[in-house]
Amino acid sequence: MPDPLTIGTRGSRLALYQARLVRSLLAERLGLAAELVVLKTQGDRDQSRPVTELGGVGVFVKELERALVAGEVDLAVHSLKDLPTEGPEELFVVAVPERVGAGEVLVVREEAYDAGAGVLPLRAGARVGTASQRRRAQLLALRPDLEVVGIRGNVPTRVEKARSEVDAVVLAAAGIDRLGLELPAGLRRVDLRPEDLLPAPGQAALAIQVRRGDPRTAPLAALDDAEARARVEAERALLHALGAGCSVPLGAYATATPRGLVLAALYDVSGGAETPRLRRALVRADEPKAAARLALRVLDPPPAAPPASFAGRRVLVARDPDRAAELVETLRAAGAEARWWSPSRRRPLGGDLPLDTALEELPAGGWVVFASVNAVRHAEKLLGEDLARLLAERRIAAVGPGTARALAARGVPVDLVPERASGVGAAEALLARFGPERPPVLLPAARGGRTELSDALRAAGCEVTLLELYESQANDPPPREVLADLDAVVLASPSGARAVLAAPLPEGCRLVAFGESTRAEIESLGRRAAAVAEQPTVAGVLAALAAAFADRGA
Repeated sequence: MPDPLTIGTRGSRLALYQARLVRSLLAERLGLAAELVVLKTQGDRDQSRPVTELGGVGVFVKELERALVAGEVDLAVHSLKDLPTEGPEELFVVAVPERVGAGEVLVVREEAYDAGAGVLPLRAGARVGTASQRRRAQLLALRPDLEVVGIRGNVPTRVEKARSEVDAVVLAAAGIDRLGLELPAGLRRVDLRPEDLLPAPGQAALAIQVRRGDPRTAPLAALDDAEARARVEAERALLHALGAGCSVPLGAYATATPRGLVLAALYDVSGGAETPRLRRALVRADEPKAAARLALRVLDPPPAAPPASFAGRRVLVARDPDRAAELVETLRAAGAEARWWSPSRRRPLGGDLPLDTALEELPAGGWVVFASVNAVRHAEKLLGEDLARLLAERRIAAVGPGTARALAARGVPVDLVPERASGVGAAEALLARFGPERPPVLLPAARGGRTELSDALRAAGCEVTLLELYESQANDPPPREVLADLDAVVLASPSGARAVLAAPLPEGCRLVAFGESTRAEIESLGRRAAAVAEQPTVAGVLAALAAAFADRGA
């Protein structure tokens, strides 16, 4: 009879439960005997400091991996959310068993419970304990009045802190359920849905890690659950693409649907600031890495550190206030004196073909292409809560990351976001996706908007229905005080360029265009764009502004 396999595990109650679960699977499904070898990791030895101070990535797994590489154990069992996306070359994850519920649980003191407070049923100003930056960012985004404090410890320890130190703690449901933990009197369990508070990538999944080429553990591949692996691979591929570890403020949760993997993601781009700035993605793709690539494009993470060259610069962003907000905040964080001004307002239109009818009549396999955030907003005004339902069975494209994020905020997954956020770029990406097929396309848009996208699709043989939902009406030129002492103006559209350039600008003021169409409008008005953003994103505009300030001839 062969020697039993040895399973490396941490010594916490939860880790031991998970290792014993895998030992049971080995016996019941493969007829293999195994015994546990308990190892202590850095994260176990120091439970007083935050994980980020201990090194963040891998503090709960490095000792297990060292023992596995050294041949001291035959396999290691990890909580997949703790496992770095890159590990020793000698090791790999042979199996991801069936995943349990990945939601979060709010453990609340009865005195702090408020059933009428919405998703987070907590009284105003409640103190919530968590060491996770991901949870902190989401909690404050939902409830800015909360006081979020850092706590460490295993699951029972953190539950106890809800009785003595804070009003509530946030824990993974899988941890509580696997331990069979009964809450003490005076505490209440509130289960949160993944869509309300996104879990960590890989949360509630187990990873069985082994040495490459070890014949004794090769049979363990039979314990792999294909759906669970596909879902966590999408989540972890996004984590890897962000170049981040398990402590990054990223929430990600994938689900398998008849139309492909749907990956929801949320990322705090504030850089750890007191007030989080969350970007959301909701994408759909046929395989995990494609879903991760698409989500990364939608999240559009900003540079790790904003350029220092904007200190003291006075910059005007000519754009709608809500769409300008993130760029203005980022510029201010980089030392600029940033302001915004809206060049236009929008008026909804009533067309001959109602939007709901157009969507219902769109044949199977048809695409709906949103070219702007404003198109999304006006579609929502027309359809209300029916927007996500009516779009659910259609393929959805968004011309840029901001438009995709607007759809995500309304529960609509996107199937395509072009690498080049322009009408021409969108047409090229769509036609490449279509292949030899020419599916019908519905294009909600503005009256009098640019036609590069619809023209290119029609020229390629697509039947395009252009649905005019709104029209833009120009505001008066910006007042003198808005333009005073400016060093640069960021122009987000041709209409914005016309409005701003109708007023006198300070000498030496640089013009930065969001794209080629805006650059062309600037030049048609007899002016020169000092720089053009390659992508109409915060990162793209920051790079263009830096180039403009470096251009002495501007």
